[in-house]
Amino acid sequence: MKPNVVFTIPAQDGSSTEERPALPPSFPYAFGRFDKIPSVTVNDLAPDILIRRFSDRSIKNPGMELARVLDLQGRLVLWHATLGTPWGYFLFRALQTQSRIIQNGLLRVVSLDPQLTVRLPLMSWYETDLKNSGRDSKEDLEKSQAIQTLVKTLKTWDAFELAIGVLVGYKQARIKDLASPLKALSKWLGAEKDFILDIGREGERPACPMVAGNPMGLGSMLGGLARVCIQSTTFDLESKGIKLPSAAIYKASAGEAASLTLFKWGLEQGPARAKEHYPSFMAALWLSLWTPLHPRFAPSRKRADWLSLHPGYRLSRLAEVIQSQKIFLRSFDPSDIHSFWDQLCAILDWPTPRAMARNVMSLASQDALDERFRVACQVQDKNPAALLRPGLDPVLTAPLLPYLIRMHHAADDESDSALWFAIEAELYAISYALLFSPTPPTTAIPISNEEMDLIGTPEELARNYFGLRLS
Repeated sequence: MKPNVVFTIPAQDGSSTEERPALPPSFPYAFGRFDKIPSVTVNDLAPDILIRRFSDRSIKNPGMELARVLDLQGRLVLWHATLGTPWGYFLFRALQTQSRIIQNGLLRVVSLDPQLTVRLPLMSWYETDLKNSGRDSKEDLEKSQAIQTLVKTLKTWDAFELAIGVLVGYKQARIKDLASPLKALSKWLGAEKDFILDIGREGERPACPMVAGNPMGLGSMLGGLARVCIQSTTFDLESKGIKLPSAAIYKASAGEAASLTLFKWGLEQGPARAKEHYPSFMAALWLSLWTPLHPRFAPSRKRADWLSLHPGYRLSRLAEVIQSQKIFLRSFDPSDIHSFWDQLCAILDWPTPRAMARNVMSLASQDALDERFRVACQVQDKNPAALLRPGLDPVLTAPLLPYLIRMHHAADDESDSALWFAIEAELYAISYALLFSPTPPTTAIPISNEEMDLIGTPEELARNYFGLRLS
């Protein structure tokens, strides 16, 4: 089904392309909607440029300039982690699947009963109205094949939402409660064999660990990664004798501090504290994101216990091994990083990132996400530090930039890819709105200075996308 969208680019206002803010596409949970991003380029993050820039005592507001530069660096490391690791690949494909479940399920519903009228939001009807209906009403509903299809659609979506919510950290469950949803989701993602989650005696454990009162979901983990990336850059500047008004930059939120607390190294403090542990933390957290959850990595999967698959538990186990075995990463040299990962994976019986990447680099591109992920694997194989510290090698990571930073006009080679990401984001947003909001969105601006219009009123939108009549 072709998305009922038009993509418009307004007339140029005379400003140069380089002055545009750099906004990544909006996809729920992965990177959200960004606003007020300053006009800072990736080349501004290069270490030699940073040193020259902040050695200049004529800068009127060095604190503000530093905040702008480090803000972009933090956002880019999250971009790399989101669309350049197996976790990000799994999450994006899983969210696509949820969107398709709603679209395809509701189209089936209306084909079974063109006269059916449903009330929005759907989850409120499913969780409250349907369950609270009288016996006679339930019996009538059970006779309706369309209603049965709708209920099955919502149950499937809800099951997958549990699995994804636990990974991200906004839902809690026991490990054994995820066995069935993950098996079903794996089939939807193209698994050739059943995914059997090995729960053993761990089944009663929380599926998402809590650290310092915060869920070790991906929000806190990626926040910790961005925080230490920023602190490491700031320390490098200060080690060159550059004094910076940076106190506010070091303060981590409670969620971010949760992942840092695992290492008990004082990383949530200023950059002068435990600076020798920055490389170890960043590389360990990155390794935790190389989880073989997606069926694509089934051939390299050695273990199927949840503690080896959930990034939060993976980071917890890495922290224990690093501290007990005294395995530290002393530099960001590519060979040192790969050796660090190989040692840890051997101890934990995990596939190494290089072994998993072979499943990606050898495949022909199927769509924009596959191609971008394949290129990210190639970059990581050559120099993983370039992904962990954006700006370290801008030439190497240039193909991995958010498409919208590189897209200058509609005729650019990457414009179709940018539109593809944007449409995926908005289709998911529409599905989510139908589930939880009585007023689905009619317009969205997913990227800077370009507008995607979702044609029609909420009623027309629901009909055109899903064939629904709203009451």
